[in-house]
Amino acid sequence: MHYLLRSRHQRVIYLGYRISLSDLEDACQPLHPDYVFTIIQEPIPRHPIQTYLDSAAQVVNPSQLLLTGAQLFVNAIQLPPNASLLNGLHETVQFLDNLKLKQLHNKTTSSVGDLQSLAGSAL
Repeated sequence: MHYLLRSRHQRVIYLGYRISLSDLEDACQPLHPDYVFTIIQEPIPRHPIQTYLDSAAQVVNPSQLLLTGAQLFVNAIQLPPNASLLNGLHETVQFLDNLKLKQLHNKTTSSVGDLQSLAGSAL
């Protein structure tokens, strides 16, 4: 995933495997990412998936939480307003390509803006 983001000229910070919600919050506060991407492939110990999603969405707000991984399809989930589900690699790549096109369009049509908002960011 890191490669897919970097190859599309996205600023990326890899926070690691099994990061706690408090560490995620500590990372998001100073960085204000546009997106926070997570792959939930294994069950989350001591947390129902819905509780975890709701808490993660609240922690990263107002950033958009991008979700993928097998655990999101085991049981029905209710996505928080600032969360999007990407069903597998194909949808993820499609989202990233559309994001890059959107950023290029904004760059060519906007005369005012900062480089950070044009470049985008992701955790």
